[in-house]
Amino acid sequence: MTPKSGMAFFLEGLQDNDRASDFFSGRKKRKLWNALSKFYLTDSEWKPETEKLLKTAYEVHSDEPISHAVTQALFMEPCWRTASQDWSVFAACAYAHYLNYGLRLKGVSF
Repeated sequence: MTPKSGMAFFLEGLQDNDRASDFFSGRKKRKLWNALSKFYLTDSEWKPETEKLLKTAYEVHSDEPISHAVTQALFMEPCWRTASQDWSVFAACAYAHYLNYGLRLKGVSF
């Protein structure tokens, strides 16, 4: 196993939250994951990326409400369309709905 090929195994271990599922049920797999973690954290080439991955994997999100100023900035323009109008566009052509509402493209006039 190379450091590059071992990263897939390492990432799979990070995605497993409770560390007790089938992925980590084997003692050998657990030891391999721990050894990979130690290697990545001590190797100067892999350490910065590994620290970012570990921080992201174990980061806890706090449910803080957004401020009134942010709410105003996001939703300043009033919405004059109804949900049923938007769904009718989507039902007619999902691609057109994506272009209009996802990408916010405007028609070209010649």
